[in-house]
Amino acid sequence: MFSWPSFSQNVSLGEKAFNECRACHSLEANVNLIGPSLAGVVNRQIAADASYRYSKSLKNATGTWDVSTLNKFIENPQALFPGNRMPYSGLSNAAERKALIDYLMTFKP
Repeated sequence: MFSWPSFSQNVSLGEKAFNECRACHSLEANVNLIGPSLAGVVNRQIAADASYRYSKSLKNATGTWDVSTLNKFIENPQALFPGNRMPYSGLSNAAERKALIDYLMTFKP
């Protein structure tokens, strides 16, 4: 029978999953790279960082980067927000997405 890893185990798995994001996203507050900083992204308003130049599709989006929205975005960024500039095809593995989101939760703005 499958059981989900504990939060701490998931964070370790999430850190590994973040390696695909690392080239474009910082986990340091107020440090944008090609993509915006992901420090404090969980429950942040979409396109809220005034220091980053978001695509029109994200600027026009409403809501927050809650767990559900992040999960859908990480799975398929173009399906959720067509026309966004993130050149990433998505992460199909649900357990890896959950682990990545758990990892992102540990970084505060």
